[in-house]
Amino acid sequence: MTTTNIDISAPKPKVNGEQMGLFSGKTVQLVLETTSNSEGGSVLKGKAADGMEVTAHLDQSLGAAPRSRFIEVEGVVTGPQEIKATNVASFGESVDLFAYNEMCKMLHAKGREMIL
Repeated sequence: MTTTNIDISAPKPKVNGEQMGLFSGKTVQLVLETTSNSEGGSVLKGKAADGMEVTAHLDQSLGAAPRSRFIEVEGVVTGPQEIKATNVASFGESVDLFAYNEMCKMLHAKGREMIL
């Protein structure tokens, strides 16, 4: 797992596909299971932790997208299931999406102050 482009000093909200709609125009992070990589690698499609299909438009300065099964995308939400990615990190070949989805739900639920 690499995080060369992810700024961990200022964490962004971690979201699933459904929660992206709550952060329109804001920077978020989400994990995707990649399903396709097209247009010279500038557009990635993947399944978010809750199963929603998400399209990530990669900034040209990122170069080639990671070729792993799971990636973390950081970027600005531009639509209900669209993100303009400013950073992408490989999360390898095995991620527990159920656990990640549960974490996202807890982070944005009533009473979240207890776990933050």
